[in-house]
Order: sequence, then C-alpha cells, then structure tokens
Amino acid sequence: MVFLSKWALERGFLNYINENENIVLQNLKEDLELHYQNNGSWKQITQSSDAWREFFFKGKRKRREIFRPSDLSSLPAANQIEKRPLKLHGGMLYRIRLLDTEHNILMGYEAADKKATVFELKTNDSVIGYLSFNPTVEIRDDLDLSFTRQLIRTIQYSAFAILIITLLTAYWLAREFVNPIKELASGTRSLAAGNFSTRFSVNSKDELGQLANECNSLASTLEENEQSRKQWIADISHELRTPLTVLRGEIEAISDGVHEVSSKTIENLHAEVLHIQNIVNDLYELSLSDVGALSYKKVETNICDVLNEVIDIYKDDFQNSDVEIIFENYLTKGFKIFADPNRIHQLFNNLLANSLTYTDRGGKLIIDASQTANSVCINFRDTKPGVADQDISKLFERLYRVDNSRSRKYGGAGLGLSICKNIVAAHQGSIQAFQSDLGGLHIKIELPKQIG
Repeated sequence: MVFLSKWALERGFLNYINENENIVLQNLKEDLELHYQNNGSWKQITQSSDAWREFFFKGKRKRREIFRPSDLSSLPAANQIEKRPLKLHGGMLYRIRLLDTEHNILMGYEAADKKATVFELKTNDSVIGYLSFNPTVEIRDDLDLSFTRQLIRTIQYSAFAILIITLLTAYWLAREFVNPIKELASGTRSLAAGNFSTRFSVNSKDELGQLANECNSLASTLEENEQSRKQWIADISHELRTPLTVLRGEIEAISDGVHEVSSKTIENLHAEVLHIQNIVNDLYELSLSDVGALSYKKVETNICDVLNEVIDIYKDDFQNSDVEIIFENYLTKGFKIFADPNRIHQLFNNLLANSLTYTDRGGKLIIDASQTANSVCINFRDTKPGVADQDISKLFERLYRVDNSRSRKYGGAGLGLSICKNIVAAHQGSIQAFQSDLGGLHIKIELPKQIG
C-alpha cells in the first residue's frame, strides 16, 4: 500500500506540475507572439541570456500583478484557468527553448528530449518560430519535495498503524479459530482413547460450532454403545452362567450321591443344555445377520400358508396355556410375496413363542393379515400383561427384556425380537411395537410384495 500510494502520489503530483507548467507556457506563448508582432524580430530578447531571463520573469511578474488571487473571482471561468498566477517549478526557464522557423535554437539552456513539447508561434497566421519545452520528469523544487515527503510519511504512519491493527485483529481471529480447533482435536484424541464421556464446549454458531455439536452427538452415541456393550456382556454372562450353574450343581449332586441318576434328572440336565444351545444359536444367527452372512433364499411365498403352519405348531401349546389364538385372514386366495419361507417361518415362530411366553392364562392372541397393492401387513395383538411406553422402543434391542411383568422368570435370552427385526430388514420391510388395544403388546409387520 505504501509503495503504490507513493507511486500514485508522485505520478499525480508530476501531472499536476506539468498541467500548471502548460498553462504558463500558453501565457508565455502569447507574450512571445505579442513581442514579435510589436518588434518584428526576436533580436531584443535573444541578444543575451540576461535579456531572455528578463523577458521571462518580467512577463511572470506582470501576470502576477495583473491577476492577483483576490481578483480571480471577478474573471470569467476560462480566464481564471488560463491566467491564474502560477509558480515556476524545478527551473522551468532552463527547460524552455526558443526556436526559429528552421527549428534552430535561438535561446535555451537544455537540449530537447524525446518527450519535449513544441508550440507554434504565429502572427497573422504566419509561423514566426517555435517554443520547445522539456516537461518535468521528477520533483525538484524544495517546497514540492517537502510536500510530497510529508504526504508519504503520513501514508507510512497510517500503513504502520493499519499493520498493527491488522496484526492484533489477526491474532484475535486466529485465537478465536484455533482455540476451538485445539479443543476439538484434544476431545477427539480423548474419544479415541476410550473416554466417551468427553464433551465439547464450543458454543459458536459457525461451522466449528456445528462440528462441535456433531462431535458431542458422536460422543453420546459412543457412550451409549459402550454402555450397551457392557450390558450385553453382563447379560450374556448371566444367561450362560445360570444354566451352567444348574448343570454343575446337578452333576456335582449326582457325583456326590446326593441325587440319584433318574429320567427326571436327565430331563432337567437336557433342558438346561437346550437352553444354552438356544442362546448360542440365537447369538450365532444375530452375528451372521450383522455381517450380512445370513443366507436368504427368496422365492414366491404364500405367506398365509407359512403363518398357518406356525400356528398349527403352537396350537396345542396355546391350548395348554389357556391362551386363545385367533387368525383373521383378509388376504386374497393365493396371495404371495417374494421372500425366504424359512426365515419368514422363523419370524412368525419367534413372535408366537414371545406371545405364548408372556401372555397371562385366560388371555388371547389375535393375528390379522391384510394386503395392499404392493405389500402385506400382519398384526400380532395379545392381552395382558402390557409393556410400559418407555420400554416399547427398546424391545428390539438385544438382550433387552422388561423387568416387571415380562421378566426373566419366563425364560429366553431376549434375542427373539432382535432376530425378528433383522429378518424383516433383510426383506426391506418394517416391524414396530405398540400398546395393544387388548391390554398387551401389538407387533405390526409390513413386508413388500416385491423386493427392489
């Protein structure tokens, strides 16, 4: 800014000086033409250097006396521009040459340069000579130099002040930007180290603030996942430890002679082994589903037939538990969807087993199936006991079971509904849980007719 301002100032000031000198030259041109008209030659002013100087400065003094600053307001606008009193800059006399009609120098101190300006001198439309002038190319006058230097110093001081202000502002801005970035970097390192309780306190509304909010959401999710993982391990340990403890106790009792080996004892041991096997199988299926390795062989499937098969399997169990099962079929005859019949069978099996396990005696389970142009909707609604609103959204989480009416006393590992959710997702459908109008749980399943 300083160098550009200095260059612009000097260039502009030189243009100002040259403009003023051109006005002086116009006045001098008029004086020379008047002198030649009165004297008929240049002899009087060219006989010596002193005569030339005297003519130049006499004319200058005369113009100053005639056109004083106080008189300018009374002159026409054109005369104010052309006849205003002017100052001679940088030895103007020494850059002026008087030439004859053959361009020979009559008076002058300097040779003409490439940028020299030439004015024709005329009387009665006849050329009587030429006035040659070398324009100012640099500031030489002491007063002009002092003026420009003062302006340049002012620009330099201003630039220095602006530089200080800019540095202070840049430091403040950098601190405002860098400090949140440092906090984000430190927080992410803490998250990477496993400290998922880390939170970011960047409260700005800019992009960094948005990033901090996203990082806080990420930290919350990681913390919840870590807690779920710990709960998962604790629940799995408990689920496996309980039947193993029973097995160990029975085997040790038989080994110590406390219990005799009988068919009832073998049945109890076999039941506990089956319990462990069911848990392991469920975990295995979930792990396969998570990695996408669970096999699905999808074909045109009559979902009504599959549902009837599963109901037939559980009919006696429901009857023994004094739970009425009702199937309301609103599907058109032969209605089919593109699905894996084995996985759909497993889906219905888990849902019926869940209702059988948790529905009180004397209750009922109502199943209805309806269709749209592109999907099928199946609802499972049972009677009491119900599920609290805060627990419904967690029913499809692994190992999650309600700790009141639907507690561990009913058995199972809490993986059935998680498996159901994975099966439905693999068929690009949806499964949801609601409060049942019968007082229990309502499971709604929607499956597309064709899978895209």
